[in-house]
Amino acid sequence: MWLLFQCVVMIAVGWTGIYYEWTPNPVALGIVCVGAAWLATKIVSALPTLWRISRKLLAFAQKRNYVSGTDMERQGEAQAVLANPRPSYWLSRNLHNVANGVAKTRL
Repeated sequence: MWLLFQCVVMIAVGWTGIYYEWTPNPVALGIVCVGAAWLATKIVSALPTLWRISRKLLAFAQKRNYVSGTDMERQGEAQAVLANPRPSYWLSRNLHNVANGVAKTRL
């Protein structure tokens, strides 16, 4: 997918370079195309990291604990299971306890 993205950026920069005649040297235009594709890839691939950093800074500014999205989903699942227990949850928990030698829990 990144290769397709880089090709699109290179073609777009190359066509605009040809249309607006940035340079008479095609090698220089090729170097600019490769550099633009590399820079665009670095910027787009860094967006998730920048998002996480900004969320942590926002949580720090609001003086609250930062919990990542995955941890929030896990906490939400645990609260939902405790609030509305399913038979499969209790069955799996009892099988786990039996396998580990823990005393049986009440169904």
